[in-house]
Amino acid sequence: MRTKWLHSSNELSLSLMLDKIEKNKFVSPKELSRLIGLIYTSAWNNDWAEALSFLMHLSGSNKAMLVLSIPSQHQPLIMEFHTNFDYEPDVLARYSATTAQDPYYQQSLVFSEGDCICFDKQLVIQTVAHQTYQNEVLSPLNAHQILGAVLLRNTIADAYVSVNRGELDLPYSEDDILLIEMLVPHFQQALKMFMSLQLYREYLSISQRVIEQNSEALLVCDKDAAVHLCNPVARQLIERSPWLEMHDNTLQITKQSLSTWFKSKCAKVASKCGQGINFGFSETIDTTSEHLTISVNALSQTSTRSEIKLACCLVTLSCGNVPNWQLVKLNFKLTASELSLVQNLYSKMKLKAISQRDGVSYNTLRSHLKSVFRKTQVSSQSELFIRLMELS
Repeated sequence: MRTKWLHSSNELSLSLMLDKIEKNKFVSPKELSRLIGLIYTSAWNNDWAEALSFLMHLSGSNKAMLVLSIPSQHQPLIMEFHTNFDYEPDVLARYSATTAQDPYYQQSLVFSEGDCICFDKQLVIQTVAHQTYQNEVLSPLNAHQILGAVLLRNTIADAYVSVNRGELDLPYSEDDILLIEMLVPHFQQALKMFMSLQLYREYLSISQRVIEQNSEALLVCDKDAAVHLCNPVARQLIERSPWLEMHDNTLQITKQSLSTWFKSKCAKVASKCGQGINFGFSETIDTTSEHLTISVNALSQTSTRSEIKLACCLVTLSCGNVPNWQLVKLNFKLTASELSLVQNLYSKMKLKAISQRDGVSYNTLRSHLKSVFRKTQVSSQSELFIRLMELS
């Protein structure tokens, strides 16, 4: 495959740009100004249709495409595809699923951020796989001549824009190439603005959910346990709890072992933020009269379009009175083994974990639990906990 490499648009001076605009035969300053305005508007409202359609028109292309991907995500943040011809929907779906096999795309990976690329009309297909891809995907999409640019290529994002012409169309000219070169810095700035807006909207969405929650104590903490959001319920709980303190806007736990646990879990969960991984950790402090449960969870996915997340985690606090265990034992006539099981379950332990820790078979624990259910006249652990709280 032969390609024509063009110097980075960032190297073009403003005076050279203006000089080239004057010499441009088919794009007037007014048209260029309109297209640049559409690009920035698209970033604001996340609707790229008009900008890409106008780019397709000005460049005399049959297709225009814009893709923005986050390296850690499987799905692109933006994948806009506009044509002036009809095609089978499954062809585009096939392309989206197999972009990595596209010989054009493969060769574009060697270029850097800001580079413009013009692939020659005649492709030199070197492998059977490339020929098959050309026949099954590229030809149905009428993609024979490709002009594009690498907009972003770093550890945060990868983005490119491209326009296509068909096999029988005229090759892209120097004027077409100039147009793309002039648009690159504007596309770059618009995409950076778009990502900042997505992050801001994500933050507002999280803020609204956390602040408006009036039945749970919720906080949003970063990897260092610094508090970014704290709803009124959580603030009240922290003020009255003997185990919790807020110093320099950082949540601190007075029990050293739990403090170390909390900081390590905040760091671990926050580091996975935005990777589509849902997991969390929970720990409980028990005294003779009260318990505190702290849960650290990944922020849930809130948008199918946005994969950019705050590097934070969701912290949930719950505090309540501990049941009077002696009264529980006497009232329900529980054996020592049954009481121990109930206390462990109340501390959020699972039967499997209790079995492994105490060396008691899982079936034995289930038998104890059935006996507890019978004595307390309940049919589930939820009902059991409610019954226990009656004796707190």
